[in-house]
Amino acid sequence: MTNDGAGIEVTVLDVEGVTVVHVKGSVDMLTAATLGTRLLAAVAEHPRALIVDLTELEFLASMGLQVLLDAHAAAGPDTTMVVAADGPTTSRPLQITGIDDTIALYPTRAAALQALAG
Repeated sequence: MTNDGAGIEVTVLDVEGVTVVHVKGSVDMLTAATLGTRLLAAVAEHPRALIVDLTELEFLASMGLQVLLDAHAAAGPDTTMVVAADGPTTSRPLQITGIDDTIALYPTRAAALQALAG
């Protein structure tokens, strides 16, 4: 787990053979780099699938959206990257900006795991 002391906790887990990057707190201009570093490190391991779990995130700024796009680009075609997010704080910005057209969006980690399994 990484806690940058400025409002973000990032934990990388293996759940059913899928890499899960679980994010709590706020992703803003002060914490986006922490998330970006952890996501790029996870992608560098070349997982089959990666879930970015934002279900406990309290704030997602535009810098966080860019971090997600950068990680998706770095993942390449061999890693399926999806996001678990629900509600106005997290899923709404992904939908408004059209990022959910590039990175699949699921309302829960369980739903994302189910989609990746099937």
